[in-house]
Amino acid sequence: MTNRPLRLLLVDDESSLRDPLARYLRQAHGYHVDTAASVAEAITRVDTARGCFDVALIDEMLVSEPGGDPEPTGISLMEAIRARAPHVEFILFTGWGMESGLDALRAGAYRYLSKPFDRVELAILVEHAAEHGRLKSATHEKQILEQLMQTSAALLGGRSLPEVLDTILHGVRATGFDRVRLYLLSEDRLFLEGRAQVGMPEDFITLRLPVAGDIYMQMLLRDPCPRVFNRHDGQPLPHEQQLAKEMVDQWACVPLLLRGAVIGKLSVDNKESQRPIIESDLHLVGLFASQAAAAIEAARLRAREQAAIQKAEHRACTLRAIQELSTALSSLHDLKQILEMTCQAVVDLFGVDHSGLVFFEPDSEFGQVVAEYPHLKTHGQRIPLRGAPVEEQLLASREPLVIADVTQASAMLGPVHEILDRSGIRSILIVPIVFQNRLLGSFSLDAIRDSRSFTDDEIDLCKTLAAQVAAAVENAQLLAATREHAEQLETVRRTTLAITSHLDRDSLLDTIIQQAVALLGARSGGLYAYNAERGELTVIAGCGRTEGVLGRRLHLGEGMAGQLVQTGEPALIVDDYEHWPGRPSPFTDDHPFGAVVEVPLVWQNRTIGVLYVDDEVGRRFTPQDADVLRLFADQAAIALVNADLVARNTDKLRRLEKLSRASNEIMGQLDHLALDDRLNLIARRAAEILEAETCTILLVRHPGFLSLEASYGHREGTFKQGTELAISGEPRQGLTGYIAHHGRLFNAHGPTLTGHPAVKGGTSYTPSVTCHSLLAVPLKIQSAEGEQLIGLLRADNKKDPHGRSGPTVPFTQEDEYILQLLAGAAVVALQAAEWVAQLSTEKEFSSRLVDSSPTGVIAITLQGLVTSFSRRAAEVLGYQREEVIGHHVSRLYGDEDEPRRIGKLLDEAPDGRLLNCETFVHNKAGTQIPIRLSATWLYDAQGARIGSVGYFEDLRSIRQFEQRLSLLLKASNLVAQASNPHDGLQSLAEMLVTYVPASFCHILLLNDSRKSLITAAACQIQRQGAEATWLPKLGEHIPLSDWPGLPDLLDRPTPVLVR
Repeated sequence: MTNRPLRLLLVDDESSLRDPLARYLRQAHGYHVDTAASVAEAITRVDTARGCFDVALIDEMLVSEPGGDPEPTGISLMEAIRARAPHVEFILFTGWGMESGLDALRAGAYRYLSKPFDRVELAILVEHAAEHGRLKSATHEKQILEQLMQTSAALLGGRSLPEVLDTILHGVRATGFDRVRLYLLSEDRLFLEGRAQVGMPEDFITLRLPVAGDIYMQMLLRDPCPRVFNRHDGQPLPHEQQLAKEMVDQWACVPLLLRGAVIGKLSVDNKESQRPIIESDLHLVGLFASQAAAAIEAARLRAREQAAIQKAEHRACTLRAIQELSTALSSLHDLKQILEMTCQAVVDLFGVDHSGLVFFEPDSEFGQVVAEYPHLKTHGQRIPLRGAPVEEQLLASREPLVIADVTQASAMLGPVHEILDRSGIRSILIVPIVFQNRLLGSFSLDAIRDSRSFTDDEIDLCKTLAAQVAAAVENAQLLAATREHAEQLETVRRTTLAITSHLDRDSLLDTIIQQAVALLGARSGGLYAYNAERGELTVIAGCGRTEGVLGRRLHLGEGMAGQLVQTGEPALIVDDYEHWPGRPSPFTDDHPFGAVVEVPLVWQNRTIGVLYVDDEVGRRFTPQDADVLRLFADQAAIALVNADLVARNTDKLRRLEKLSRASNEIMGQLDHLALDDRLNLIARRAAEILEAETCTILLVRHPGFLSLEASYGHREGTFKQGTELAISGEPRQGLTGYIAHHGRLFNAHGPTLTGHPAVKGGTSYTPSVTCHSLLAVPLKIQSAEGEQLIGLLRADNKKDPHGRSGPTVPFTQEDEYILQLLAGAAVVALQAAEWVAQLSTEKEFSSRLVDSSPTGVIAITLQGLVTSFSRRAAEVLGYQREEVIGHHVSRLYGDEDEPRRIGKLLDEAPDGRLLNCETFVHNKAGTQIPIRLSATWLYDAQGARIGSVGYFEDLRSIRQFEQRLSLLLKASNLVAQASNPHDGLQSLAEMLVTYVPASFCHILLLNDSRKSLITAAACQIQRQGAEATWLPKLGEHIPLSDWPGLPDLLDRPTPVLVR
């Protein structure tokens, strides 16, 4: 029995009976009695008290409204009250005898009393009715508790979040509510999100309601306990229409608590039945809500774990694909193939609709689409970079940029917006391609028609891919440039041989122009002769166009040729001569020129003419083209002067022929002759042609100093390679450093030489011991900052026809010119050495790139002999490189036929690539290792197969991960498939003790107060030598205070090993 006094509702329209009876029940028995004189007043009393009555005493004859006539409405009032408060028990007063009383019992009354009745008897019936009501409530609560326990057990089954939410909702609905709603707080806790419902409109799941606008939710956050809310004075409720609460005057909310924090709420109402909700109805739901919150969190954790696994697997798969793509790109040398493969790989890897690759022009004003997949006819289109904010941001930040909705980003895209809109692109991710801090261009991930979001992981993977593409592009461009330059130099050598074979001046002119046009692959060309006395240039020869051109004259400073001679520039390039502002009047529209490059023909520091080559508009001659043409022009000038001097000076002709042969010898075999050998050759040939005792080459190895690198003719023991001389213009600091400091040709002999202020004194290294004459020319190259000194070429002691030197034998102007030409050859030799070194560096970079690969790399010949064995391959297989290089690859396999099988698969592959072939290899110790192998063919420069390269991944760690995952799934299934939680936990303990090297396993759970642990399951394996006593003590409580440090361990999210 409860100590709370019973609460009664007494309904009788006769005050003479109602009031004395109420007074008796209050005074004699201590009951709390509310009275009503009519049906309407009784209903009001029930609604006001929210149905909190134990027993209702009702007269069968009642008035409906004050002042009305009595009617037999007692039974209908009883039914109306039961609809609002099902737990209330009824005693009916009747004056109509047994038949009327039976009607009352059939309607659900506990008892009926015929008037008049005994008050004591009534009091006894009231006590019995109240006790009967309590027993019914207890039975109802038990049923609800059993239902909630069944639901709780279902929540332990490791279900997905939607299944957990559905289970929770139907469990709460089963307790008797008409409608149930489940909300979860958003991650920022600013919104309530509708996640599941029973009895609500379908669009409830899409609701997102601000917490700030819901005073009832704010009350729940401040005091998180189950609450019953009522509409006051007909006021509208928050989100009334969205939640279909138009006819709801009462509802209840139960918070979902996880570790003391509200993560959401359950909201219930009885809109259909209009049954009142009392707080005692929410007690069990409140207890169940804690388990529901824990189940929701567990489902979330499972979902996050599954998402993380899927994300990791997807990332690993994508990284493998990127690695395979990198491998494929590194095997290609054709830039077009690399670009097209990149675009197709981007579409395939990231599931986008289109990808385009843009190269940026050197001035970063425009870019050009150089590849795309699939083809949308954007190839070759120029993309403005300046004036487009998105492109300018890309240039500045060099970080990927995302445009989620192109239609809403016209201001940011600028002129690029029209290009994207024309192609139907809705969303775009732009990824910069950067190599060694140089922005080469970008590639894009395009979503067409429908918008698409790009994740941080996708952006990060794109940056990884961009780095691989940048390296492949740079290598291909460098290889192409090197090949092109080598071909141009070889062409220069061949054309030089061709022109030097002519002695007739007219045929020589034609040959020079023909070779120049062919050298640059142009349309036509011509040659001006320059008359310095008259300041005129005259076209004296042409190729491809002669009508209207031959004989045309230009004055100094007029046209390209006139400006070139006047300014002394090494070359001049015009992309569209027809519209060039400096075009002279003699060249009318009858003979239009397009792109033109012109270089001077210089002999002995004197311009003797201008060589030009032209092509169609749209051709862009480069500075490299001008350098090649200038190098050829130097040889052409020699040939022209050679032809002019044939008839006049046989001796000069002999020297020029020697110079030509020396130039060919020096410029030949650029890829075979070492730098030291080439410099010594230059020194020797210079001494021979100039008829000097010695010739020396010095180079600038570090700023401010010249280093002695090569010499010919010096006295024995006087040449020490690497000796440094300071570059200085100060007196007595050395003449060589003085000449280098001023950077001009130097020619002096006799007293002028020996008395020069810069002479330092000392013994000369020449055979004559004394330096009688000196001819020196600085070695310079053109750079972005202008001319740059790289060394000095000097000849000492000119010899007379009898082979003797002296202070009266000077170097001539012809000697000066010859030495300058040889200096040019020396500069070419140095540049060639730099190119060879650069290629060597690139080769080393490729080798390091292979060694840095996370996969093993093995290259073999067509005969199966190993030619490359990466560091990762050595780590996995345990061999040193020298143990494998040159040996047959079959020694790495347990089955000698396995390499043939793999080779056959590769040969049958339609694209020449074998991907993800799983097989086994053997390490040095003979252990079998599972691997995943990808392979591709290797080709030489002519496209012929020379071998293959394989990239393999050690699968041992992946197999171990799969075993662990299998164990985890087995444990999860044991718990989920058990008939009850206890059996599931016991099965888990039995499994764990067999997999972990331990003697026993305990599973302990925190009790509701979180102050002690309860042994829920236990298992022991009897091991040899262990004691036989074993006390599982299931159900035993262990206070946390008895286990020092345990509360801190329980707060950690990861397992802890305690020793």
